[in-house]
Amino acid sequence: MTPEWILQGYEWQTLELMDERHEEFNEEYGTDFKFLLRPKE
Repeated sequence: MTPEWILQGYEWQTLELMDERHEEFNEEYGTDFKFLLRPKE
Protein backbone atom coordinates (compact mmCIF):
# COMPACT_ATOMS: atom_id res chain seq x y z
CA MET A 1 0.00 0.00 0.00
CA THR A 2 1.27 3.47 -0.87
CA PRO A 3 2.03 5.60 2.23
CA GLU A 4 -0.37 8.50 2.76
CA TRP A 5 2.49 11.05 2.80
CA ILE A 6 3.31 10.16 -0.81
CA LEU A 7 -0.30 10.61 -1.88
CA GLN A 8 -0.73 14.00 -0.22
CA GLY A 9 -0.65 16.79 -2.74
CA TYR A 10 -0.78 14.42 -5.70
CA GLU A 11 -2.94 15.64 -8.57
CA TRP A 12 -5.13 12.61 -9.38
CA GLN A 13 -6.49 14.43 -12.43
CA THR A 14 -3.17 13.71 -14.11
CA LEU A 15 -3.68 9.91 -14.07
CA GLU A 16 -5.22 9.79 -17.53
CA LEU A 17 -2.31 11.77 -19.00
CA MET A 18 0.27 9.67 -17.14
CA ASP A 19 -1.38 6.46 -18.35
CA GLU A 20 -1.17 7.74 -21.94
CA ARG A 21 2.54 8.55 -21.52
CA HIS A 22 3.27 5.13 -20.02
CA GLU A 23 1.40 3.47 -22.89
CA GLU A 24 3.53 5.41 -25.41
CA PHE A 25 6.69 4.49 -23.49
CA ASN A 26 5.69 0.81 -23.40
CA GLU A 27 5.02 0.77 -27.14
CA GLU A 28 8.34 2.46 -27.92
CA TYR A 29 10.49 0.32 -25.62
CA GLY A 30 8.54 -2.96 -25.58
CA THR A 31 7.88 -2.79 -21.86
CA ASP A 32 4.75 -3.30 -19.75
CA PHE A 33 5.10 -0.61 -17.10
CA LYS A 34 1.95 0.21 -15.14
CA PHE A 35 1.62 3.29 -12.96
CA LEU A 36 0.83 1.79 -9.57
CA LEU A 37 -0.30 4.82 -7.57
CA ARG A 38 -4.06 5.06 -7.43
CA PRO A 39 -6.37 6.94 -5.06
CA LYS A 40 -8.04 4.94 -2.30
CA GLU A 41 -11.52 3.83 -3.18
